[in-house]
Amino acid sequence: MDFWFKAKDFLKHNYFFAISFAFLYGFLIFKLLLPFFLFNKLASWDLAGLYFSVWYQKYFLLPHIVGWNKFFFLGYAQNQFYPPLFSYLGAILSFLMPVNIAVKTLFSATILAIPASFYYFAKSLNFSRNRSAILALLMTSILFLFPGSLYGGNMHATFNIGLVTHALGMALFFFYWGSLERNFGSRRFAAPSLLFAGIILTHIIASFAAAFLLLAYAICRMRNKGSLRFFIEHGTLTFLLTAFWTIPFIAKSGWLEAYPVGKVLYTNIFMFLSFIYILYLCYSGKEKFLSIGFFVLILVMFAALSDTFFTLPVHFYRFMMYLHVLVPVVCFSIEEKQSRWLMWVFLIIGMLFILTAEPINAEGPPSASIIKEKNQIEGRIFIMAPYSRESSPHMLQHMIPMKLESPALRGLYIESAKNAKYIFDIENQLALGDSVVWGTYVNYDLISNDTRVIEDILPYQLDLLGVKSAVSWKSYSSDWKAKEEIAYSPGSSPKHVGNYTYYLYDIGNKGGLIEVLNYTPRFLSEDWEFKTSRWFLSEDIKNGVFANERTPAFKGTGREKIQILEESKRQDYIKFNVESQNPVPILVKISAFPNWKAYQNGKELKIYMASPYLMLIYGKGEIELVYEKLLVDKISILLSGIGIILILLIGLRKLRVI
Repeated sequence: MDFWFKAKDFLKHNYFFAISFAFLYGFLIFKLLLPFFLFNKLASWDLAGLYFSVWYQKYFLLPHIVGWNKFFFLGYAQNQFYPPLFSYLGAILSFLMPVNIAVKTLFSATILAIPASFYYFAKSLNFSRNRSAILALLMTSILFLFPGSLYGGNMHATFNIGLVTHALGMALFFFYWGSLERNFGSRRFAAPSLLFAGIILTHIIASFAAAFLLLAYAICRMRNKGSLRFFIEHGTLTFLLTAFWTIPFIAKSGWLEAYPVGKVLYTNIFMFLSFIYILYLCYSGKEKFLSIGFFVLILVMFAALSDTFFTLPVHFYRFMMYLHVLVPVVCFSIEEKQSRWLMWVFLIIGMLFILTAEPINAEGPPSASIIKEKNQIEGRIFIMAPYSRESSPHMLQHMIPMKLESPALRGLYIESAKNAKYIFDIENQLALGDSVVWGTYVNYDLISNDTRVIEDILPYQLDLLGVKSAVSWKSYSSDWKAKEEIAYSPGSSPKHVGNYTYYLYDIGNKGGLIEVLNYTPRFLSEDWEFKTSRWFLSEDIKNGVFANERTPAFKGTGREKIQILEESKRQDYIKFNVESQNPVPILVKISAFPNWKAYQNGKELKIYMASPYLMLIYGKGEIELVYEKLLVDKISILLSGIGIILILLIGLRKLRVI
């Protein structure tokens, strides 16, 4: 009876809180997450690639966080340039449940965490429980808007495109803001540091937002030595905890294949309004809200300056939801003591935003059917699935390699590999206008319109990329010989309804992963990007690869034999024998990257870069190719180890163990 009396008393004084969260979580669970959990195949757009990365993390990488992924782009360093937290947590969780259920569980937890983070943030600003709940409802309702603008963070982008890491980054960001509000100026920096570290390891846009927020607090709150000390200790601990990822990211950023996309819209308007808001807060004495004004001002100034004076490979439009969700908070800060009838109005507005928003397809697109079981298909597979011939652009490109455990060409994390754009070049060469492009440039002006030229150079392109088989809904070359059906996939547009049958083709390529060149590679001294692209898309590709430095004048005879003696599961270690009397140029059709080292009888061999971004070495006999940790990787791990020890010591001290 005592419990029911307390519950009744709580509801009597907190009915806005109860109604807001009952509606929010009821809608999220029954309207979105239940259909998602029951029917979604994790095959929509980016979600397909994220699902694959969790699968690869579990079966190929654990316990390592960063490592070589042989499945896409001729190999790339997984988690080197994309924050690793989601895929790593998913892999750990998958030991308790199937991988797909682990991904769905993390996805669902992210959606449920968003309103809670908004509420925690609002409470940190000293709003009452009822007003904080109304704010959480309004902020969440804004995420149901902008269905055609897939900013990231909004529900349409999260469910329809799979930008769940962006949504998780946003949730962590508002938990961080609340923690910062409670602890800035004090010595309690452990919780904010853990949250900031979690943000950095989740999403780059959220990391920028958190950095802007910390700067805003430094500007408007740093008044004494205590707050300065907090700033230093918090920043240092965050840096140490994330050093294992951030330092190598920066050190190897020259190997990113990325460029800026989109803009923060209405920067002038946001800048003007933030100035007015800051002046109003100072005049009215509401300085506790200054962090909001300065955060918006710093964000839009950064976006405006970046757009005008320098170029950063950042998707600036993804900041938009951080600005939109703050609108209700600004309104509440202007008039903190709303009347009850006005609270009812806000409650109804939030509900209407959600109930009348464009429907979200939580069940995902219809899935393809892979009818071939796991087997050993020699070499890489070129999966040619145009946008209109599969129900989601990344579906077959990830489902087939996962089920067959066979390396392919194109994956999700385009920015992680320099060879990515050449794969896009081939796809657009074969199906111009029907291939989805993101994250990199495509050399449209260099692609030939002559189908004879395209078919003539295609075997050379695929041979260079180590492709032995193709999966496609049709043959793109007279050399391709259909072997068997491999998959069925629905089309993605009304003009292309129905299932498309995908076949496995033998493309006639007899080359191997490693081959001896019977010529001396040409030297390309400057303008590597453009000249290599032009070479790759022209008949000049028949004349062999370029090298980025002058190479020895050796060449093979064509009679050399190569035998692979040992190869690791991740393809990050290969031991092979070159049967030759003299050193010869050896082309390795694996993406060049700084971590690769080559050894012959324990002596390191120089690795040249061959076009487009392959590895070229000179040697004979037994040679080892090893993906190793660099000094910067080892130092970064050591620094993060120190950070973990510090956070453990802080925790033990708080528990009064030490």
